[in-house]
Amino acid sequence: MVEPKVPENIGASARALKTMGHDELILVNPKCSLTSEALWVAHGSNEIVREAPVFQTLREALEGSDFSVATTAKGRSVRRDPVSSEELHHFLNEKRLPGETVSVVFGREESGLTNEEISMCDISAYIPMQQLYPSLNLSHAVMIFAYELARLQSNETRDDNRPVQEESMSILKGMASSILPALDIPEDGALYGRILERLSYLSPSDVRLMLSVASRLTEVPPPGFRNGPDSSNNQK
Repeated sequence: MVEPKVPENIGASARALKTMGHDELILVNPKCSLTSEALWVAHGSNEIVREAPVFQTLREALEGSDFSVATTAKGRSVRRDPVSSEELHHFLNEKRLPGETVSVVFGREESGLTNEEISMCDISAYIPMQQLYPSLNLSHAVMIFAYELARLQSNETRDDNRPVQEESMSILKGMASSILPALDIPEDGALYGRILERLSYLSPSDVRLMLSVASRLTEVPPPGFRNGPDSSNNQK
C-alpha cells in the first residue's frame, strides 16, 4: 500500500488479507500512524498490521518481489493492456512458478498510483465496475484482489516442468534493455516501456523464441539452448 493516510483502511486491509489466507502487508511511506483505530478494525489480524514492513519508496518495497501488479483504474493506466481482477489468477497461473513472490500494489485513497509507480510494475490490473462512481474504498479493492488471488493459492495442479523460469524472463528483459537503446529506442521513451511491458505477457513458447532472437542479436546463448543443435547449421 503506497502512502495510505487513513488508519482504518490499513486495519481493514489487513483483515481482508488474513480472511483470504494472505499474511503480508507492506507499507510504503504511510501518511498516518498505526493507531488503535487501525488495530481495532484489523480485529483478529493485528499481527499483520504490527509486523508490516515499512519502506520509503515503492522501488525499495519491490526489490524482493519476482512479479508485481499495479492496481489502477482501467482508463488512466499507462499500461495499455491491463488485466481484470477476475482474470488475474488465470494470468498468474501461466506466469508464476512455485516459490515466486507476487506483489499487488495499491495506491493512495484519493489519487491512486502515479504513472511512474505504475511503470515500476510488470503489469497493471483493474476491477471491472458498472459505474465509475462512487469509487471503491481502498480496503474494498484489497479485499477483491485478495479473494481473486486466494484462488491462485489454492491451485496446486501447476506444471513444475514448464520451460519458462524466472531466470529466463529476467535474462530476456536484460537483453532487451541492451538491444533497444542500440536501436535508438531510449530508456525514457514510451516505446521502450511498452516493449518491456509486453514481454511480461509472453507465453512460454514465445519466451523461448524471443530468447533465441535476442541471443542472435547480442551473441549470448539463451539458457537451455547450449546443448541444442549446432548453430552453424543454421548459418547460410
